[in-house]
Amino acid sequence: MAQDIPASSAVAEYGVGQFEINLNHIPDPVKAADHAALLRRLVKGVAQSRNIEATFMPKPFLQQPGNGFHIHVSIVDAAGNNRFGAAGGAALLRHAVAGMQALTLDSLAIFAPHFNAHRRFQSVFVAQTLDWGYNNRSVAFRIPVADAAAQRIEHRVAGADASPHLVMAAVLAAIHHGITNRLTATEPVSARVSGVLPEFSAGLLQSLDRLERSALLARYIPERYLHAYAQLKRGEYAALMEQVLPGELDFYL
Repeated sequence: MAQDIPASSAVAEYGVGQFEINLNHIPDPVKAADHAALLRRLVKGVAQSRNIEATFMPKPFLQQPGNGFHIHVSIVDAAGNNRFGAAGGAALLRHAVAGMQALTLDSLAIFAPHFNAHRRFQSVFVAQTLDWGYNNRSVAFRIPVADAAAQRIEHRVAGADASPHLVMAAVLAAIHHGITNRLTATEPVSARVSGVLPEFSAGLLQSLDRLERSALLARYIPERYLHAYAQLKRGEYAALMEQVLPGELDFYL
């Protein structure tokens, strides 16, 4: 397309006026994050030009499904061969999943960086555990049905407002951690997951505290940056709480 953003399809989702847009896979994670960030700006700009509004809020309407940012990720060698689909790939994939399980809660403030983002975790359409499974859309880490060349993990935790570059960094850090340390994943889940981990309902401030304390995440993202990020997000939260919200007036006035 004219904007050089490799969007391949757009399909209607469960929510009213909600759409899923897919971006083609590319080998460069930074470029892939660029595409996601530019797509958001493009969609909002086109909507504005038509006197309508597009939003990437994770939960703009409480009674409707939220908006997520799902990443499909695999590992390729120097020749472009998918390591997850090669000999020994199943074990490698499980190590990668285990790394995601180990780092997700520490990275939750990256995947859900704003107050509204944590409302999305209240939906039945969003995973609120660290489970994984094959073609199971109720888990946090889904392995889609695919041939060897397309074996991949779908990371389903982040909200649509998250920074694509930071999300990508956190996901790749988790994969590296899992593979290099040969971590063991839990057993895959085939049934629909309905459980909730308390960390997913603790809110933004608690997730920021955990991010700042994470020695594991600081191995990949500089500790100084994590502190600056947490301070910025706390400042945004404080600015929001300094206002009397419409819901407060409706409920208490």
